[in-house]
Amino acid sequence: MKLFFSGIFIFTVFSLCNAQDIKLLPPSTGIYHGTMAGWGINGDSVNAERVKNFTRTAGKDVAVVYFGQNWFDGIKFPAAQAQQIYSTGAIPFISLLPRSSYRQYRMDSVFSMLEIVEGDFDKELTQWAIDARNSGIPMMLDFAPEMNGNWFPWSGQYNFYDGNVKTAGKLYKDTYRHIVDIFRKAGATNITWAFHPNGGSSIQEEWNNMKRYYPGDDYVDWIGVSIYGSQRIGDRWLEIIDNFDEIYDDMAHISAKKPLAIFEFGVTEDKDKGDKSQWIKDVFDFVTDKKYNRIKLISYWNQNFPIYDKQGRIINYSLMQIDTSPEVLYVYRENINKNIFISKPILSR
Repeated sequence: MKLFFSGIFIFTVFSLCNAQDIKLLPPSTGIYHGTMAGWGINGDSVNAERVKNFTRTAGKDVAVVYFGQNWFDGIKFPAAQAQQIYSTGAIPFISLLPRSSYRQYRMDSVFSMLEIVEGDFDKELTQWAIDARNSGIPMMLDFAPEMNGNWFPWSGQYNFYDGNVKTAGKLYKDTYRHIVDIFRKAGATNITWAFHPNGGSSIQEEWNNMKRYYPGDDYVDWIGVSIYGSQRIGDRWLEIIDNFDEIYDDMAHISAKKPLAIFEFGVTEDKDKGDKSQWIKDVFDFVTDKKYNRIKLISYWNQNFPIYDKQGRIINYSLMQIDTSPEVLYVYRENINKNIFISKPILSR
């Protein structure tokens, strides 16, 4: 989601599809219900009660719960948060966010893709993997999401080989594979790996298409995108109906084998600009249409938050929670409680 600011261990290497792996499987019929339950991109406030508050509001449990793990808080497995989510019956979905601050629209001064792939943080990542393995908790991980946007410091626009921006995809793929290889060597077989681009690319050139960043079927279990409508009150209203076909086709052409997902979706309440309840209904109509039957998970970004300028002053708001109006809540509850939406994760063992 775009933010707005103006010992020695020796292990056997397992293949991604090894029978001992614990993976989140796509349901043969149906779609998982997931959420980011109100804590935003900072995972410090993740707890079971917030998950329960969301499910009470939605009227339905969730199978997957999403949160971010910022590396400026330390490259370490967030054990307490993962356990809190797992205690609710959901699978934690942790986004690895390689950045040293919340600053955007520039390469990070500490955690560049090149430094990661060259091994500068292998020790910390290995310990992360060992701790995740030892937790025994099945979990999903994504790494450096929305890389085809231009807001995050790991964006392809700022990270590439030899001064050539057209190599951004190769550097990202190499870095992602490096991360997965570390986890495999540590025996962390309880990880389901997700590839998570933005639904639309900030630079509309072939080198920045989401498929250029894909690490390959041997490294990825799920493919999913972020799709947002307007995120700030007063912004131009963005209708999902305008580009959903293109986004789905882009995802589907990355791999013919992998299940697809909407890892993040949401829209602000702004009655002067558009109809939030209709926008949400449109999403449900799309994902339940047989034309898009490879979509097996959707996760709503359930957060209201202020928007600050560079001086720290509040200049706007985003009102994305599902209960910002009776109409919005009715639409969300009516649709998510259809039988097609599933609240219990299905694991490979």
